This record gives sequence, structure tokens and C-alpha cells, in this order.
Amino acid sequence: MLNRPIRSLPSRDASGNVVQVAISIVPMTRRLVSQWASVVQPLVDANYQHHAPGLPPRAVRADVGWNWRSIYALASAQSWFLSPARAICMTVQPSSAPPFPIGMLTMVPQLPTTVHGVQRDRGFGWYLSDAPYEAYQRILRTAPVRGVAAALIDCSIQATLDSGSDGTHLLHADPNGGDKLVRFYRDDCKMTQLPATHGPITPVFRRANPAEYFLFNDVEAGAYSATYDARR
Repeated sequence: MLNRPIRSLPSRDASGNVVQVAISIVPMTRRLVSQWASVVQPLVDANYQHHAPGLPPRAVRADVGWNWRSIYALASAQSWFLSPARAICMTVQPSSAPPFPIGMLTMVPQLPTTVHGVQRDRGFGWYLSDAPYEAYQRILRTAPVRGVAAALIDCSIQATLDSGSDGTHLLHADPNGGDKLVRFYRDDCKMTQLPATHGPITPVFRRANPAEYFLFNDVEAGAYSATYDARR
């Protein structure tokens, strides 16, 4: 799937001690998509909302209402034209049960984009979701795996590197995620937010709202991924 996948992330045991949970980075399949759509997405939709004034950040998720069957089909169709897309899942292995998806990602390893006047192929993070707290509480009966969303960004960078690129990477912050999502990319992940005056990202689509886009150059992408090297 990836040449250098992350193989563990932290969680907590019943006593509250930090433990390391084995994870797998695997191709997205219809079974995993169906599992997410049938048991995970309903928890997102029932317990969270799109950003709105006055909502506490903990109640906000950009992926409310997402249809991962359609997202998966779109990524599969993208493989037939323009730049091939990748569809990736992060899974855990519950006892005596099939692998369970805790993270979903579609991305394009080499998308022709223009940033600060420089046109070139860059990795592009397309759709990204991590399982909500309720999925761990009600389905897996365990404490949440921590840092899934941030680790999925590393997966996107690794897929870009595997394609022969230098890791330079863009992604789009869905405005439905509000300031919470902007802070995650800008402050937690240390990505650079493009200015509102920036031009279109591509000639045909992604022409509006450039401040919703975030960038890692090759050095920044490499430094970000290096923080996970001990987990590979």
C-alpha cells in the first residue's frame, strides 16, 4: 500500500495508561467503505454538526453528511483520467473480528497545481475522515486511537513520495469544519495557509476561496513525516 506506513498510534488502557495500538494502512475496499457508511458515518451525522456561529468546537465536524460510497467511486473514476487517485484506509484489528476502519483518505499523488505562481505536480489531500469518539465507545468498546487525522496526512505525503515526487503537498480545508479545522491544519500540523488573494489552484477547478488551501513544501512535508519515523 505504502512503502513506509505508520504501524502504531497511541491510545489508553482501562487504567488510563498510554498504550500503543497496532494499525494497518490498507487499500480502501468496498467492504471497508460499506462498514464506514453503515456504522461509522451514522454516528458522525447523529452527534456532530457543520460549523455555525455559537457551536462549541467539539460539536463540529466537516464530514457530517459525507457519502463515502460516492467518494470512493469518485476516487476510482479519477484513476481513469487526469492524475490517478489513491483511496486508503487506516484499520485496527478488534479481537475475533474483521479489521475495522478508523480513518479514511482519498488523495492524488501528483496533481498539476499552481502555488505562488509556480505550476508543478503536487500531492493533494482530497477527502479525509477519522472515526469519532462514539465509534470507539459504542462499537470497539475501547479508548480512542489518538492522532488519526494527523497520521492520515502522513499517509498522503507518503503516497506522494512513493509516486516519485518530493513530497510537496496541498490540501483543502472544508469550510464546514470552521475555525476548528483551520486551526488543526495551520496551528497543529504547521501547514501554510494560502492568502485570500492567491490565484486559482488549477486552471479548471478549485478556482475559488484560495485561503481554504494549505501547503507543505518538500522540506516541511519531510519534517512532518519524520515525526512518525519511529512508528514505521
